[in-house]
Amino acid sequence: MLTRRPLSRGARPPVHSHDFFELFWLDGGAAVHAINGKRDALESATITFIRPDDEHAIFPRSGSAQITNIAFWPETIAFLGARHGDVLSGRTFWSSEAMPDTVTLGSLQLLTLNAWAQRLDAAGRGQLALDAFLMAVLGLLANDDPLPPGAERGPPWLAESCHALLRPDVLRRGVKGFVAVSGLDPAHVARVCKRFTGKTPSLLVAEARMALAARLLADTDQAIVQIAMEVGLDNLSHFYVVFKTHHRMTPRAYRLRHRRDVLGL
Repeated sequence: MLTRRPLSRGARPPVHSHDFFELFWLDGGAAVHAINGKRDALESATITFIRPDDEHAIFPRSGSAQITNIAFWPETIAFLGARHGDVLSGRTFWSSEAMPDTVTLGSLQLLTLNAWAQRLDAAGRGQLALDAFLMAVLGLLANDDPLPPGAERGPPWLAESCHALLRPDVLRRGVKGFVAVSGLDPAHVARVCKRFTGKTPSLLVAEARMALAARLLADTDQAIVQIAMEVGLDNLSHFYVVFKTHHRMTPRAYRLRHRRDVLGL
């Protein structure tokens, strides 16, 4: 079953459990997830993997939220686990934690996920289409972007802050978001970043922004002004300057050169 719908303001669905697996993600708004006796605040661009016997309900936190939900029988997860258990063990549907696995998606991941869901919906409800979708999603989440060189030798908070730059809410806030994830004094964060990566927080943020911008230019049809806002640069002229500094060409030239086409054109 695949559904895409808004969560209406004021809706309070009952807490329930079931004998199948499901995953859902928010691509707009914010929600409260009542799950296994607790409440979890979910922001836009989060995906949650629900297992049989998890007791949950979801409703908008303020205003309305947009949710996509996909449910399927345990046999599918058993099949995937038997084939790829060494890679999937302890994550997503295979987590043994009391709370289900919830992952914050990057901007490109969310765009990709929604495109795959549209294809799945158009393909009908066949097992092959479902297996292909789930393998693509699990592979997408397994392929984390690498850390900046040297970050892995630093304290754990440095790696966490660098990984957090994949999250839209952190990236849009720039250096303030990067420092907020660390929970430390900005001057201390700057010293540690320089010591282990050789770069300032400002440069790490700029590189993360331009890496995402490049992927969005190559892989999506988003307008350049939308991409600039997506990476946290509302001034389009400034976005062009920063992009050209990092990629030695304008965003439009980059898109034309790196546009991926199945025909090779």
